[in-house]
Amino acid sequence: MIPLLIVDDNKLERQGIRFLLEKLEYSLEITEYTNGVDALEKIKEQHFELLITDIKMPLMNGVDLITHIRGFNQELQVIVLSGYDDFNYARELLKANVLDYLLKPINPTEFQTCVTQILTQIMTKKPATNDKIIDKVLSIMHHEFDRDLTLEDLATRVFLSPNYLSILFKKEMKIGINKYLNNFRLEKACSLLSDSNMKVINISKYVGFDNPSYFNRLFKSTYGLTPSSYREEKLDA
Repeated sequence: MIPLLIVDDNKLERQGIRFLLEKLEYSLEITEYTNGVDALEKIKEQHFELLITDIKMPLMNGVDLITHIRGFNQELQVIVLSGYDDFNYARELLKANVLDYLLKPINPTEFQTCVTQILTQIMTKKPATNDKIIDKVLSIMHHEFDRDLTLEDLATRVFLSPNYLSILFKKEMKIGINKYLNNFRLEKACSLLSDSNMKVINISKYVGFDNPSYFNRLFKSTYGLTPSSYREEKLDA
């Protein structure tokens, strides 16, 4: 499924856009909003691959919506629909990396051709893009495991919503992102317990657990031994 967002305050025009989209041979998950303010909040919460938006809308127009989006998301593909053949709008939208600017009334053939080209690009790039995203997240965790890395922090750094990153990571890695990070930290702790004289409390902080009690509980639930017992067992081996 390709998540797609339509933003237009005219119900009939939204229905027309949906009708044309549903005739395409793509599996689309279509969401609709009537204004830019609500659409912007949704885009912050949920990942979309393509935005189709009108220019003139209440509360927030299409240009302002796209400008706000580009402040935190450079990847979202955008098609703008407008009843105004206005060069100033087009110029502003080109700065915001808009893929296409189509005039109303929509020409069905032109619209479907434009959308098909974009969806084809999305489907072609998606596996490679997902791999790059996961590689970047793994690199951050492997090099900064000692920091307080939250899902929100990681999502911001790869320009995705936290919810979408969580779903993508679990799909690709077969494990939740927090569990993966904790497992990686515990593996580092095991190495330090076996090969160093660092105190357990210092190891806890070194691998990213500020709460030693939580570290001890998590370690025992994972390995069946407390960190101190694990160290003793390794020394006796």
